[in-house]
Amino acid sequence: MITRHEFGTQKAGTQWANRCVIRAHVWSRVRRWFVMRSPERTISPNSKMTVRDYIERCIEWGSEGSLDEAEKLAAGNAELLRRIAAKRSPP
Repeated sequence: MITRHEFGTQKAGTQWANRCVIRAHVWSRVRRWFVMRSPERTISPNSKMTVRDYIERCIEWGSEGSLDEAEKLAAGNAELLRRIAAKRSPP
């Protein structure tokens, strides 16, 4: 935080510039995350887990709710939808 006495000094300018760089980096990461293709996209900009990994976990859990969520996220992916349907059907 810039104090009143530091305002207008080089230190204040450097702190302001650092904050701008950090904000630009955060928004750049969010923009990249937003335009990524769905299966390769992570579940949030700061996550390491991809949507596909999350769908796989939902299928493994096998509860009705997790399979419903997996089905919504896997829309358009025939292989994942087939696996979800197989998990729903009784053995």
